[in-house]
Parts: sequence; structure tokens; C-alpha cells
Amino acid sequence: MNQRVALISGASRGIGRAIALDLARRGHLVAAGFHEHTDAAQAAVAEIQKTGGAAFSVQLDVTDPSSCVQAVEAVKKRCGRLDILVNNAGITDESPALATDDAAWERVLKVCLTGAFNLSRAGAKYMVTGRWGRIINISSVVASRGGRGQANYAAAKAGLEGLTRALAIELAPRGILVNAVAPGVIATEMSRAVLAQHSGRILSHGRSGGARGLSCVRGSLLHHRPGFSRGRRVRIEPMSDYEQLMGLIRSRRSIRRFSERRVSRDDLMRLLEAAGWAPSNHNRQPWKFVILEDRRQIAGLADLVGQGLTEKMKSLPETAAAYAGEFKHYATFFARAPVLIVVLHKPPVSVSAPLLAGLKKPDLVSGEPLSAAMAVQNLLLAAQALGLGACVLTGPLLVQNALAGALALPAGYELTCLVAAGHPAESPPSPRRKNIEQIAEFRNNPPPTKPANDRDENL
Repeated sequence: MNQRVALISGASRGIGRAIALDLARRGHLVAAGFHEHTDAAQAAVAEIQKTGGAAFSVQLDVTDPSSCVQAVEAVKKRCGRLDILVNNAGITDESPALATDDAAWERVLKVCLTGAFNLSRAGAKYMVTGRWGRIINISSVVASRGGRGQANYAAAKAGLEGLTRALAIELAPRGILVNAVAPGVIATEMSRAVLAQHSGRILSHGRSGGARGLSCVRGSLLHHRPGFSRGRRVRIEPMSDYEQLMGLIRSRRSIRRFSERRVSRDDLMRLLEAAGWAPSNHNRQPWKFVILEDRRQIAGLADLVGQGLTEKMKSLPETAAAYAGEFKHYATFFARAPVLIVVLHKPPVSVSAPLLAGLKKPDLVSGEPLSAAMAVQNLLLAAQALGLGACVLTGPLLVQNALAGALALPAGYELTCLVAAGHPAESPPSPRRKNIEQIAEFRNNPPPTKPANDRDENL
């Protein structure tokens, strides 16, 4: 994915801050918009820069059209473009509808609805010239549900969703997708009073969601593929642990193209920490990871694999030779990866080795390679959660003797696979998956079948 420039209003705290951190982690240049909380905005920028991201702060008042224009022009002047706009700025002012005065009504609508229009109008003008853009409006489930004491907020968010659909229709022909995200109750500074007042009654799972859970903002809604739906409203509410896990699993892709951005040591440590929690026989943890970060060394290793595969492929029959070039490409694409993780596992322990001696494929029975494979799965999921791309390679193992010699691998370990990792420079489409009926067969207590000529006496 190429670096995009993203402007986020209300980025100093809460949801806006979480979105800013997430987009920066994925390689985007972030303009953190704020109104009054200067210190919080600077702290968000500093946190992004500390982790290797790029960000700067921009002060603006979304209720003032001229301020929105000036903020967008400042971003354009500094970065040369504006690709992504997240309208996140919002306020609440709760009171029963009959007790809501004109000022409270107008104040909430002016920030939550008119502010989004002001900033979208200013930002879309620059997106139109580049014929590419993404506008994401942060709505709320209150827009469709309503809420006691939230007449002004519910009306503003419902209006925001109407604005989203109208802008989507107008701007889609120019390559600009406009969508809305409708979170449930997210634990932020703005929602603390609501959470305290309604604790235990408004949360569908007994807890509020976290601002960091809004990963869909940088996922499908920022997808690069043309033809993606626009004017879409994505509803996000506190999810169960299972739903969060499945969302992470479904969103993972094998990434083979990486950006030039380096992977921080902190992120690498998180990957290895996740891998270390994989299950293993008697908790032996029979794996080891060799991490390469020197691009020249990684490229040299890819050349070695390529040369070895070329020699091996000379013996292939003609029917298979047609696929040799493609196989070699997929086995050596890691040449441009910022990080290469060499995964190793211990051979079977001495007690089980005699039991495995008579088997044709002892590795399929031994727990060591399987444990290492589960550690790799943990590593892949952690990479996805951190906004990194990764891909497992087993093709290079065809020349594992050359690999082992070049890497001077530690004694007592065998090669399991290689994992290329880095910040993604592509956004692959979702792969097709078989349904449950195609991959599973339930054999216990099958339902009885009634003969075709069997009559039901109740008919």
C-alpha cells in the first residue's frame, strides 16, 4: 500500500487518536487535527513518531468553514496531497428533549453534522483533482436507535449518515468513496459520563468497546480496489472475544510486497512474544527464531535459494517445467522483505525417536514441527493485529542444506519455514474459502432419515 496522507479531526483523544495511531502504523502520513487540546495532540504526534511513523498536528475549528479550508490547505502545502479524511470531531450535551435549549441543540449539530460537511467540502476539492479519495464519517448507533437525553446527538448523527449517502453518490464518479462507521459505546473521554450514568444497562455484552477496536476504518473502508461499495454504514458495537478473533482471522492476507519502511524492534518483540505462547508437548517450546534485518543479507539469501532451485529444476519433466519459473518467483520474493524470520524446530526427543523410526513420515507424527507451525500461526495473527504484512515460505526448504550453511544455524535444530514480514505495499482481495460442509464431517449421532414411503400419521 502506497503512503497516503490522512487528515483526522478530533485526533487528540479517544477514537480519533486511536485511528491516527493505527493509520500511522500502517504507513500513512497523518495530520492530527485538533481544536483545543494542544498538549494531547502533540502527545499523539510524539507517540506516532516514536514508533517510526510520520505525523504532525493541525489546529482547526470544524464549525468555521474558513478554518477547515485553511487546515486542508496547510496539509496540501506541507504534503502535496490529501487522500484520506476522517470526520471524527464530535461533542455531546445530554438533557431531556423538552429541557434542551436552542444553544445546546445547535452546538451539537454544528460540530457533529455541519463540521463534517465543512471539512468534507474543503477536502474533497483536492481529492477530485487526484481522482482518488476516502472520506470516513464517524457516526454512532444512536443515529438509528436514538437514546434518552440524546435528541440533539442522535439527530446530528442521523443527519451525518444522510450526508454520507449524498456525498457518496456525488463523489463516487471521481474515485472518492464516502462511508460511515457507527460505533456502539466506546470508552473514551467524551463517553465517560454516559458510561457512568448508564453502566450495566446500555452495553449489549456488559462492557464498552475500546477505541482501538475501530480497525475497520483502516481496513475495508480504505481499500484500494475500484468498485468497492460507497455510502455504506458500518455498525460497530462491543463484540465478544470470539467475534474479535474471527475478525482478525478473516482480515489476514499473505503479503508478498512490502514498503521500504522498517519494522520497529518493539513490533518484532511483540511478534515473538505471541509466537512464544503457542501450545507444545509438555510445554517444551521446541522452536527457535533467527531474525534477519539486513536487507543485503536477505537479498543474498534469496539469490542463493534461486540458484539452488534453478539446479534442482533442471531435472523436472517437461510437464512441470512450465510452472518452474512461477514457483521460483514465489520461493524468492522475500528478497525485498525488510525482515526475514527463519523458523526452526528441535528434532524428536530421544524417547520418542525409536517409536518414529519405522514410520515413512515421522514428522507428521512428531509434535515438534506441529508446535513450531502453531507458533508461526500466532506470529501471523500478531502481525495482522499490528498492521504488518507477513507470508510463510516453504519452497526455500528444497535447498535447506545450502540455507543451513549460509545461516550458520544453531546446532540441534531443523528448518521449519521462513516468514517474510514488513509493512504491506499491497492490499490483496479476500481469498475464497470452502464452507463448513465442505471441510467438516460430523459422524456422531447422525439424524435419522425417514424412508421415502413412510407416512406421517399426523397429516
